[in-house]
Parts: sequence; structure tokens; C-alpha cells
Amino acid sequence: RLTRLLELLRCDPQKARSGPGLSASSFALSPNTRFAQEGGLDLSIYALNESATLVCRTFGQPQSLFESKSSPEEFQNVTFEGRTFGFGLGALGNQLDSSPTESSTVETARPRYGEFLAVAGAVAQSAHKSRGLPDYLLAAGDFVPSANVLYGVKCEGDFPLLIRFSPTEVGTQFRLSAIVSSALKQTNSRLAGFVILADCAGLVGAQLRQSPARVVQSRGDRFALPGVRDWLSFSAEQIHRHNLVLITGIAALGPVEEASPLHALLRSMDSDGELSGHFHAAVFPYRPLKKRVLPLEPSVKELFESGSIEDVLHLLRDDRPITGLGESELFSGACWIGPIADVIAEEVPA
Repeated sequence: RLTRLLELLRCDPQKARSGPGLSASSFALSPNTRFAQEGGLDLSIYALNESATLVCRTFGQPQSLFESKSSPEEFQNVTFEGRTFGFGLGALGNQLDSSPTESSTVETARPRYGEFLAVAGAVAQSAHKSRGLPDYLLAAGDFVPSANVLYGVKCEGDFPLLIRFSPTEVGTQFRLSAIVSSALKQTNSRLAGFVILADCAGLVGAQLRQSPARVVQSRGDRFALPGVRDWLSFSAEQIHRHNLVLITGIAALGPVEEASPLHALLRSMDSDGELSGHFHAAVFPYRPLKKRVLPLEPSVKELFESGSIEDVLHLLRDDRPITGLGESELFSGACWIGPIADVIAEEVPA
């Protein structure tokens, strides 16, 4: 003030952000960084490797879980290296021999199938027993974690973009579908894979109470009342508020073609049917995230090395009238997103 320099240094932030050739809602700080605003979200978009794409591989048949006569025993052993992520239903561990001479090994594995997710060399699976803690495997040295997958997805490749998102108004929370939709629009992608690390405002999800490979004498649909109570645990309210949540999944703008291997895996994420997806989440105690560019693999490794994982669940959209819980919501965090260039259906080896 004394030197009259203050007024020269002051500027209107909106005018500064809307410099030559840039709109008020989007501007660039450097060739590898740009900023945008959409629907109350502030987005910081960092280019990591703009030419990178993902290859997606699918395993198994998820619709078989809804068939009362189905007792899935065919699985595929899938390894998850550092440059991969995935999700599905399976059991942690190495390849199991399903030959008659090893039937006892298969019988031991049957009750262990549950929801799992894999990110950057870490694989976590929902607890085997009620009120238990999830199991996990973490890559170390020559060891690469794997899972015996009944059905699921594995995506491999590098993420071209990292999007840091936060509410324009502090304390505002956003639906998972809104964050996913905004990320797809910012990257001009119709089909993409996601890894999200965020401050959780509440999750809506479900877990299987027992393995679908378990032989059960029952009639009718496993997911029809009253038998569904024996199979499914559903959150009666939004859970894990203000925890740190690690989410993996795939999303697409619009419906997926029936011929696509992803058709049976993706479900509607909004009332208009304009967004479909499939996401799993792992829950950890809250810890602040580093600012700006956040490295994925070291961040994930740090979380799992803490040994404090609390839950793994399949995320749902509950759109029931009046009593519906809606969907999972987040406050702020980081979203790694990559366009999926190819989808391959892997057959069970003969």
C-alpha cells in the first residue's frame, strides 16, 4: 500500500482465467495442465501420456449368478501387475488345479469367492465372514498377485490423464455418476477405465454373504425374496463417510452394444440411461492426499502397506422411489482415466 504497488498486483481472477483464446470455464496453466469447471466441480486436468490407451479383457459370465441352477466352478487365474487394474468376483491366490485328484483343494476354495478389486500391483477381496476384514495381496520383488476369477475385468496400460476434482463450494458432495460423466466429457471418451482415490461422503453398495460357487439346495432366483437375504448384504444407508476410498471401474456414455463383452457387466448409472458402468471400492481410514500430480502406484502401495483396509464392496445405484439411497458420493480427490481402445473376451482354457 505504501508504494502503491498493491493495486498493480491485484487482478480479477475470472478475467485472468479467461485470457486470450480461453473461456471462463476452462483455461491452461501450461501445455500439460488445464483447468475447468462443470456442475459445481473444479477440475484440474494433468496430461500424463496423451497417446496412452487401455486394453480391457473380460473373464467369465456374470449373468450366471442369477441362475438358480448355476454353481460356478470354472475360473481363470488372472495376474495383476503394476500397470493393470481390475475388478470382479473371485478368490485371491494362485492357480488351482480342478482335476479329480485335487478336488479337496477346489472344495476349500469354493467358500472363498467374493468381490475383489486390483490396482497397481495390489489386489483386495471382501471379507470371507461377517464383520471380518478384507484380504489383500501386494506385489513385492518377483511376486505378482493373482486371483482365481469367476467373472471380472482386467485393464492394462497407462493412464493418459489425471483429473483432480474438488467442489467449488467447500463441503459440497457429488454423486459418483456426476464425477465419472464429467471426466468422460473432459477426455472426449465414450468408454474408459477409471481409478479414483477420494474423500468419501458415503458409499451405497453390496456384498455377497456366501460364495456363488457354494452348492446350495434352493429353488428359484437366488436374488428373489426371501432367499436374497441369504445371499446379499446391502447397505441400509450411505456408509464410510469421511474415509478414504479407492475405486476401480469402467464407464460408458450411452448403452453398450449387446455384442460387446462388456454388455453383461455394465449397468445404468443414471435415470436417463445416458451413463452405464461397473465399480468396486476399497475403504481405508482417511488421510490427506498430496496436491497437484499424484503418482498412482506409490499412493496405492502406501495405502496397502499400512494394513488398514476396512472394506471392499460392489457399488450400486439405489433408485427405488422414496426409500432409495441414491448412489455413492464423494467430496474431492483424484481420478485417473484412460480410453479403452480394445475389449477382448478371454475364454476358459480347455
